Amino acid sequence: MKKIFFMLVGLSLISACASIQTNQQKNAVNQEETQQTRISLKELEKHVKQKFAEIPSQELKKIEKDTEFQKGRKELEEAISKYSEREFSLQDMAFMSAAVAAGYTESEIFEYLDPSLVVKNPYCENEFQSFEVFQTLSDIILVHGCEKTSYSECSTAYSRNFVTYKKPNEIYFDKKILTPNKNECPVYIGVYQYESKNGNTHVVPILSFESKKITKMRIETILKIREETAKEIK
Repeated sequence: MKKIFFMLVGLSLISACASIQTNQQKNAVNQEETQQTRISLKELEKHVKQKFAEIPSQELKKIEKDTEFQKGRKELEEAISKYSEREFSLQDMAFMSAAVAAGYTESEIFEYLDPSLVVKNPYCENEFQSFEVFQTLSDIILVHGCEKTSYSECSTAYSRNFVTYKKPNEIYFDKKILTPNKNECPVYIGVYQYESKNGNTHVVPILSFESKKITKMRIETILKIREETAKEIK
C-alpha cells in the first residue's frame, strides 16, 4: 500500500514538475530565479487533479485506509487544529508533496490552501541582512553579522556573532557570505552556548532564515525552541 501511495504522488510530481522544473532548476543561477520560473501552485494543483482523475476510485479508497497515510494526515491536522478546522484529503497531501518538490516553502503552500494559517512574521530582525562564516563545526557554523559591500566582501566591524545550523548539501567555508532571499528574513530562534578556543564561554543567538510570511504552526515551534534552548544555558 505504501508503494501505491508513493507511486501516486510520483505520478503527480512527474506530470506537474519533471519536464518543466528540472530544466528550470538547471538554468537558474540562484534561488530567486528559481522562484520566478517555477510552475505556479494553481497549475500544479490542476496537474495533480488530472492525475487523480485517472486513478480508479477503489485504489484511492485503499490508499486512504492505509495506516501510514492516516497517521500522516492525523499529524498534519493536529498541528493546525488550533488555527483551522480544515481537513486534508489524499489529493491535498499529494499536491503538498508536489509543491515541496517544486521548491515551494511551507508558508507558500499553506497560504495557498488556507490563508488563515499564515501571518506576517513577527520575529524578522533588521539588525543585519548578511552574515559571514568564520568557523565551521560538525553540524553548526559560527557567523558574524555584517554589511555586504560587494558580491564576495562583507564588513564585520563592530559586529556580533551568531550560530546557525548547516543545511544538507550546502558547502560552508571561511568568509562565505550568507544572505536571505527576498522572501526571507533573519530570525533568532533561540540561544546557543559554546566554548571558544581560548576557553571563554559564549552565549549567542541561533540564526535562521525564515519566510517573511510564516505559518502559525512555525511561530509556535520557534517559541518552543526559544524556551528549550534558554533552559539549556548553564
